[in-house]
Amino acid sequence: MADIIFAFVVLHYNEPKVTEKCVKAIRENTKKHSSEIVIVDNCSPDGSGGYLEKKYKDQPHITVLKAEKNLGFARGNNIGYTYAKQTLHADYICVMNNDVLLLQPDFIERIVQEYETSKCGIVGPHITLLNGYTNYMYLKIHTREYFEHELQMSKQMYRYYTSRLYPVRNIINRTLDKLLPALKFQKQPVKETLDDKIQMVVASKQRHKNIVLHGCCLILTPLYIGKFDTAFDDRTFMFREEELLYLRCRKHEIETVYEPSIDILHLEDMSTNATFKKDCKREAFKNKCQIDSLQILLEELR
Repeated sequence: MADIIFAFVVLHYNEPKVTEKCVKAIRENTKKHSSEIVIVDNCSPDGSGGYLEKKYKDQPHITVLKAEKNLGFARGNNIGYTYAKQTLHADYICVMNNDVLLLQPDFIERIVQEYETSKCGIVGPHITLLNGYTNYMYLKIHTREYFEHELQMSKQMYRYYTSRLYPVRNIINRTLDKLLPALKFQKQPVKETLDDKIQMVVASKQRHKNIVLHGCCLILTPLYIGKFDTAFDDRTFMFREEELLYLRCRKHEIETVYEPSIDILHLEDMSTNATFKKDCKREAFKNKCQIDSLQILLEELR
């Protein structure tokens, strides 16, 4: 255990106070070990990358890397992963959002014990949300038909938010929403039955292998690090990284493990919400990312 190098890659975009809380939680819960923290600033427009660089400049075991442009989720994390692997020679790399907080002082011991037992490639923890609920999880990847439907819906929404008539349509839709809520123009989520929700809660308390793990916090083990030079498929900017990671592991016969006894707190979507304050631009941006990522995912599902 003493010779193990455990690195945390924290992807930062604006919201420096959130990132500081993340770093503080890592330090408080890894006091028994000399862990490394790699903060990747994804070219934050608020200049917070420079602030964090200055704040942690003289603090040991913390490195701040600054991207020259916003690279998105996958490529931004890959910068930190590459540094942790090639420069720090990390045995384990925990790739996490800046809005994730560690909760357990024996976090590293739990991960190492899991790997020594299962020899898996990736460990996914139980994710507690700020309201105390459990982050949704899916025991199997959706069908190709499901993703094709999602692609068409995202294209429809993108056209809506980028149309020159959007201001007029938005007023009309808001009016209709007040008068006839059922007619509101929006992407309808997949309806989940009560049985689905019950299964989700029960499943979140059980250990699982080879499911689609949530991307907010993933621990990559020596097996994965030794095989791949990137943490994620770098063709995406945002969205569907989890499914692509699942397919990568299945293709190379690498097991992934969801272990509920390992718990983290997810503040959820702090950086995404900070990207675009105006609803119109933010929704157009998110749907364009969905379109690009879904097209890549559908290629991999062929």
